[in-house]
Amino acid sequence: MSALLSIIFMAAMTPWRAFVLFKIWFWFLVPVWPMLAAPKWNIYGIGIIVGWLTMNGKRDKEKTQADDWGYYATASFLSPAIILFIAWVIKAICL
Repeated sequence: MSALLSIIFMAAMTPWRAFVLFKIWFWFLVPVWPMLAAPKWNIYGIGIIVGWLTMNGKRDKEKTQADDWGYYATASFLSPAIILFIAWVIKAICL
């Protein structure tokens, strides 16, 4: 059940993670190197690849299924939201 749950959250949150990567990409990389400007779908592809390569599947075996829902929801939604907020603060202060 945990594998099915992780697949559902990964499919549901991929557009969110790609959006966060897209925003950060255009806030920080494109102003420095304009040749890195890419269409949104290319950035989504990079987001999928990076997310897949950095996925961590290690979990504590003593957790219940209810704990899994909380873990995957937090890992899938809250982590990119925090990264986007930190990037927005840095952009607002420094740029």
